[in-house]
Amino acid sequence: MSASTNKLDSTAVNVDESFTVQDKECQPENTPPQGPKIVFILGAPASGKGSISQCLLRDFDFDHISVGDYLRHLTKTTPAAHETMQPYLKSADLVPWRYLGPYLTDRIRSAARTYNRVLVDGFPRSVDQKYEFDRAIKDTPSLGKIELVIRFKCPKEELRRRYLARKRGDDNAELFEKRYSEFEQNIGEILSSFDGSVHIIESDTSKAPKEAYEELRDKLSKQERWLQIVGLSSE
Repeated sequence: MSASTNKLDSTAVNVDESFTVQDKECQPENTPPQGPKIVFILGAPASGKGSISQCLLRDFDFDHISVGDYLRHLTKTTPAAHETMQPYLKSADLVPWRYLGPYLTDRIRSAARTYNRVLVDGFPRSVDQKYEFDRAIKDTPSLGKIELVIRFKCPKEELRRRYLARKRGDDNAELFEKRYSEFEQNIGEILSSFDGSVHIIESDTSKAPKEAYEELRDKLSKQERWLQIVGLSSE
C-alpha cells in the first residue's frame, strides 16, 4: 500500500495541526489507541489457508500474516529465531509462545502502521496460544481486536493428498498424521475459547481453490460482521 505525498502550504499545515489538537482534546482521557481488525483463518494442514487467503487479499484490503510461512522465514534469516524455533518447526511441534509471541506481535504492529485489517492464517494452534494472544492484546490494545474466525473444513484423505503433493521441506505422511491429529484435538477447544463478540464462520474447502473461494465469498457477503470489517456495511 502506497501513499502519494502532496506539498501543503504553511497555512494549510497550521490549520491541519490546529484541527488535530482540537480533535485530540475532544477525546476521552486514557482512551487506548485502536489497532487493526483481526481475522483468523484456521484449518488443518493443506486445507487451503494460503491459497484462499491470497484470493481474499486480491479482493479486499488486508495485510496477511501466514504464521507458518513467517516462522519459516525467520528461522532462515534470523539466527536467534533459528536457534529457538527451528527444532519445533522441523518436528511439527507447537512453538512456545515465549518464542513465537514477540515475533508475531511485532509483525502485527508493523502491519498496523499501514493497514487497519489483518488476516492471520494458521494461528492459534492451541488454546494456550489463544489465551497468550488475548493477554497480549489486553496489555497492548493497539495490537488490535479479534473480530472474526473463518474455520476451513476438508476431509482427511483430501488433506493428506494435498499435503504430500506439495512436497514442502520435510513434509511426509508421518508429519501429516501428527499435525492433523494435533489440529483435530485442539480445534474444538480453540473455537470454544472465543467469546460471543467474535463471529465464527465455517467454510468447505474440499473443492478446487477457485470454487471454494467463491462459496466462501458468497457466505461472507451475507455476514454483517464481515461487511463491517471490510467497510461495506450499510449500518
